[in-house]
Amino acid sequence: MIGEKIEITVERDSFCMQDDCLAPHTRKFEYENYQMLSEFINELAEYLPNPRSQITWNILKDAALYAVASGTKIATIIKKGNTAEISLLVPDCMISEFPSNKVYCSIAETNNM
Repeated sequence: MIGEKIEITVERDSFCMQDDCLAPHTRKFEYENYQMLSEFINELAEYLPNPRSQITWNILKDAALYAVASGTKIATIIKKGNTAEISLLVPDCMISEFPSNKVYCSIAETNNM
């Protein structure tokens, strides 16, 4: 149905010891069912922390903190300061067609420049 709300729960890794004190890092995003997956990924990029160093995040569906290997990578977000380079690795689709309502953001790489 048009106008139906869909909720996606996001959990993410801590990126430093100070951030670890604020864990767990869970947030719920709500969308209309006709909105696109790319809109969610763009909003997710804004939600992820803005470190001084560069961090590469793997965005995984159906994964959790202790089960990252069970997830499927759907996007990569490279953050450096207030900028984000986003690569959507699956076809863009409406949120209602996305087969998961849980996403985990796992740190793939850090670069302390």
